[in-house]
Amino acid sequence: LPGKIEDDARKEFVDFQERLVQAHRHEDGLLNARLHGFGVTTAFLMAAASQFREPKFYLIAVALCLGGMVLSAVAQRILTRTAMTIEWYINALGRLDALLYPDSRQVYAARQRLLGELQTQGNIEKYPVSAILGSWLPWAVGILWFAILALLTWLRINP
Repeated sequence: LPGKIEDDARKEFVDFQERLVQAHRHEDGLLNARLHGFGVTTAFLMAAASQFREPKFYLIAVALCLGGMVLSAVAQRILTRTAMTIEWYINALGRLDALLYPDSRQVYAARQRLLGELQTQGNIEKYPVSAILGSWLPWAVGILWFAILALLTWLRINP
């Protein structure tokens, strides 16, 4: 982005900002849909794995747990990429806000300033919700699948 927008190019940048807002909303919708799909699929896998607790079904339960771990790893990769894209849009829109509008009308830039102030006020790191949902949640579900697999193995060894 340029340091200053000339008056004759202003309309083009406003149009560009509108397209970025639409793309940002689209990515946000993708994150929600993908996260929903991950949650539903995980719930089905968990329900299936809970049906195979007996030792004679151990291999089926292991396969379901491994499938859940693979699903979590794939979801983590896809959701993290989507979350990073959302953050890129928010940062780009914040930079455009600062170039196009006075301080009182800068929605995205005001968000960035507020987050910066929050970062300096406390020693608690403020993470974007999209990063938590996109990266940390699938990772935590993968750990849960590993714990279930370890528990099933322990139950098989110690009947």
